[in-house]
Amino acid sequence: MYGGGWKHLPLSSMDIEIICNTDDETLFEQVAFNSRNNSKWVKEVPAHDGHAVLVGGGPSLTENLHQIFKRYELGQTIFALNGSARFLNAHGIAPHYQVILDARPENIGLLADAQKYLLSSQCHPSLFACVKNVEIWHPAIENLEAHLPDHKDEYALIGGGTTIGLSAMCLAYTLGYRKLHLFGYDSSHRNTLGHAYHQPMNDRDVLVKVTVEDQVFTSSLTMARQAELFPTVCNNLNDLGCVITCNSSGLINAVIKQMNTTMTEAEKYEKMWGKKIYRKTAPGELIADLAIKTCSISNESTVIDFGCGTGRGGKAIKEKTGAHVTLVDFANN
Repeated sequence: MYGGGWKHLPLSSMDIEIICNTDDETLFEQVAFNSRNNSKWVKEVPAHDGHAVLVGGGPSLTENLHQIFKRYELGQTIFALNGSARFLNAHGIAPHYQVILDARPENIGLLADAQKYLLSSQCHPSLFACVKNVEIWHPAIENLEAHLPDHKDEYALIGGGTTIGLSAMCLAYTLGYRKLHLFGYDSSHRNTLGHAYHQPMNDRDVLVKVTVEDQVFTSSLTMARQAELFPTVCNNLNDLGCVITCNSSGLINAVIKQMNTTMTEAEKYEKMWGKKIYRKTAPGELIADLAIKTCSISNESTVIDFGCGTGRGGKAIKEKTGAHVTLVDFANN
């Protein structure tokens, strides 16, 4: 852990619970206040042909800036997440939207020039006071609706989990976009840098080491959780008709490669048999007596055990009955 050695987390075995950085009382007070004072709430928009360019702040943003600029010139919609808006401003891009989720007042320092602002209802009220052309959106968190005033129009609850990156993907879908292009979605550090720019409010984030296959990445707990949830969010959006591209590096890139890996059944089982714990139990061995009784196996029987694994099931049948047993498996190990 940060400040006392590293904790290594295999991505497939993580079980991270992220606790909000703002207490519930304060958060819901802000939800209620902002919702009463801002009448324009995000609602679902029918699907259209627009392209949403979602720009996070990961280190890879710097080398992919030219691609974002090309999409900007083509008229595609730029969604700048948090501090990436200032970075884009500095490089000649005025985002169509700046999107912020976090409830802390320090986020006021992230505000930059944008055509419109998509601020979550849990954001600190000072952010709303600083900008115009604001549309408020409601994150899908437990009990949030109990704190909303009456609203005459429809509105949406935006899913995606605990991070601005995942929420922005769902937000773009709600706004009708089905072509999502992700930039700066690294979800990990590069050397000592967590962003393409300095963002002091993240300097004290707890860091972990995360392993994907044979690669090890440094990540904050929040970004590690984002990487863990990323496949689920992507698959859900794919099922809803979205096409998603990702021009990033780091942990998210490794997760995407893992998602895209297709394995034969033999390769899958060879990988599993490479783990000692998978060999600990042989289900066939546990039901050998049931198989003998059900199939009336005797010393005159011929038995073929397809997918025999370690062979302990077939061995038990042979030892108990004297039957002629053939063991068959396609995993070489």
